[in-house]
Amino acid sequence: MKSLSAACLLCALALAGCTLGPDYRTPDSAIPARFQYQDGWRTMPEQPWVAQGTWWEAFDDPVLTDLIEQADQASQTLAQAEARFRAAEAQWRLARGEYSPQLDASVSGTRSGGSDTDPGNLFSGRLDISWAPDLWGRVRRQVEAERAGLAASAADIAAARLTLQVAVVQGYVRIRALDSRTDHGGI
Repeated sequence: MKSLSAACLLCALALAGCTLGPDYRTPDSAIPARFQYQDGWRTMPEQPWVAQGTWWEAFDDPVLTDLIEQADQASQTLAQAEARFRAAEAQWRLARGEYSPQLDASVSGTRSGGSDTDPGNLFSGRLDISWAPDLWGRVRRQVEAERAGLAASAADIAAARLTLQVAVVQGYVRIRALDSRTDHGGI
C-alpha cells in the first residue's frame, strides 16, 4: 500500500511539469542595424523629447504643451483606456492567484430559547483550504493570456494618448496657420 502511494505521488509530480501546447515565441524580424540614406540626407541627432515620448516639444511652443496636458487630463477616452488597463491588471493578478492555495473561512452563530427557557448560544466556524496542482498547464496558460491582455491594454492607452496628442497638434497648427493668414491679409 505504501509503495502504491509513493508511485501515485511520483506520477503526480511527473505530470505537474506537463503543459499542453507550445510556448509562445516572438517571431523573428529583420531590423537592420543601420539605415541607408540617399545623398543629401543626414541623420538627426537624438533629441530628449524622443525618449520621453513628448514629440510635440519639437515645436518649442509652451501653449501647445499646455493644451496637450489639458487634453490628457480631460479626455474620457484616455480615462476609459486607463480603467480597462486597471481591469486587465486585476484579471492578471487574479489568474496568478490560482497558483496559491485557496482559503475560505466562515463563522456563524445562533441564539435559541424563549422567555420561559434559558437562552442558548451556538457558534460554529469553518475553515477550508484547497490547492490543485497545475498538471496540464491551464493556470500557466491563463496567466500568460492575462499578461498578454495587460500588454494589449497598455498599448491601447499609448494609442489613445497618441491619437489625442495628434488631434490637438493638428488643430493647433491649423488655427495658427489661419491666424497667420488673417494677420497677413490672406483671407
